[in-house]
Amino acid sequence: MPDARLFAKFDLGYFDNPKIADFVEDHPRVIFLHQRAFLYCRQHLTDGEFPVRLVARMVGATYCGSQCEAECDYCRGVQSGLFEQVDDRTGIVHDYLEHQDSSDQVNRRSKAGKKAASARWDSDTQSGSHTKGNANRSAEGNAEERRGEESRGEPETPARADVEALCEHLASRIESNGAKRPTVGKKWHDSARLLLDRDQRPQVEAHRLIDWCQDSDFWRSNVLSMATFREKYDRLRMQAEQGHPNRHQFAQSSEDKAWGY
Repeated sequence: MPDARLFAKFDLGYFDNPKIADFVEDHPRVIFLHQRAFLYCRQHLTDGEFPVRLVARMVGATYCGSQCEAECDYCRGVQSGLFEQVDDRTGIVHDYLEHQDSSDQVNRRSKAGKKAASARWDSDTQSGSHTKGNANRSAEGNAEERRGEESRGEPETPARADVEALCEHLASRIESNGAKRPTVGKKWHDSARLLLDRDQRPQVEAHRLIDWCQDSDFWRSNVLSMATFREKYDRLRMQAEQGHPNRHQFAQSSEDKAWGY
């Protein structure tokens, strides 16, 4: 069975890069922040863009919220050329697409995988119908068909990067809130696939809404599975946009509310 986990590409000479080597002894959290930003962008298919506050919190790195003349870990990374600053909330990993696949490339592979799986399923169905017709001619044929069905089982479905990323993000946020990390299995994958395909929920919005609900004092204890997240999606989205009584008074934009800032 293929490995369904997502991976990022790191050069074997990563720590020999002068930009990295300068921080090894005195400011190692700059390196942690750079690596975590890479992995965040790969997991969420953002093509190098990441929310600075959230990613900095993930590794205990410091961020001043604006320009501080390279006193915080993020600004040190900006000054050294590891990051590019978009605004006080958003950063970009420098040269991200030089090393990682773009979201467009990943989505094309995902569509190709689904198309191939569909073709195999159609082929298996046609083959099964033909076998069944021949097997009906004798008792021995019927027994052989039953043995074949039992050994064949369900057809394997290729791993989808967007589905896997959504499941892993929710599982990671649940775990980071102090709960036991949930087992991400077929039920989780099916719920995420239906949310993206049948419900037509935007992938970026879904990732942001996961962050919002897991930052909420109320929802973090109520959304503990992908099935529940899908079921409560509209309610979560409306509360993220309008504000929730248990949250701060939101004066920011709708995008900031979805991120939980």
